[in-house]
Amino acid sequence: MTQNKSYFEGLFWGVKTLCVGLKTTMREFFTKKITEQYPENRKELKMFDRFRGTLNMPHNENNEHRCVACGLCQMACPNDTIKVISETIETEDGKKKKILARYEYDLGACMFCQLCVNACPHDAITFDQNFEHAVFDRTKLVLKLNHDGRKEKRSLDMGSTLETVVFYFLAAFIIAMSIMTVTTQRIVRSATYLLFVLFGTAGIYFLLGYTFLGSVQIMVYAGGIVVLYVFSILLTSGEGDRAEKLKRSRFFAGLFTMVAGAAIILFITLKHNFLQTNNLAPQEINIHSIGHALLSSDKYGYILPFEAVSILLLACIIGGIMIARKR
Repeated sequence: MTQNKSYFEGLFWGVKTLCVGLKTTMREFFTKKITEQYPENRKELKMFDRFRGTLNMPHNENNEHRCVACGLCQMACPNDTIKVISETIETEDGKKKKILARYEYDLGACMFCQLCVNACPHDAITFDQNFEHAVFDRTKLVLKLNHDGRKEKRSLDMGSTLETVVFYFLAAFIIAMSIMTVTTQRIVRSATYLLFVLFGTAGIYFLLGYTFLGSVQIMVYAGGIVVLYVFSILLTSGEGDRAEKLKRSRFFAGLFTMVAGAAIILFITLKHNFLQTNNLAPQEINIHSIGHALLSSDKYGYILPFEAVSILLLACIIGGIMIARKR
């Protein structure tokens, strides 16, 4: 009897599970289909807004784009997918200007991280929703984004104008602080003005796109060397010490040396034939290459000057300690 009961219970549960399955099947059979019938629905298919298909450079009805060939997208790309080629032209007012000559984008190497789009300060590039990238030749994945006969959007000259204004401001600031450094009679104030000079120089580096040099300028020179100067001044001078008044002979000797040095620098600058290049985008060397060059004993290594500077700094530290102990 017990065996028959277990048999009928199994049969009942089997029929029940079959009905549950049929119920699910019939419900899905009458549910609206969500499967995309590609490529039949190619015309109606629309991707979601955040989809990253292909990098492109929008042009307006006048065939103008927003790219100023700054190279920030190229530096931000982790796969070297972007190659910005620029050229220098002469404007109507006789000034030289850098413009975009060719913008190459390797779709086959792109990982669609969008770092290039985020790095662009002018919104010159964006991702569209095109996802059909199948080709038989990889070279066809290298795309030229700027159109032939294109030109920059004139309203975007404000970016270069702002950079010029910032450059002239930093240059005037550095010159003013440099003059105050060598003319003030308070030696502590002189060190403070020198600190401002180093900050202005770091600003020039950041403006040119050399972030590593700017960071080193702030951390090593402004944050280390000037602090060392201030400590040395405080340890070797009394409160209220002033610089000695120069004699007339020393004043004229210093003035002559300054004028002669400025004349030599101006002569070298005007007579030097600077190399012309079509790619003016900043190309910053990575930290690994800099470290290898500093500590390398190869032909172009800097291990000997690096060690010489280390010994010189060590001698300065020992000298400062000896002077402090005598005081």
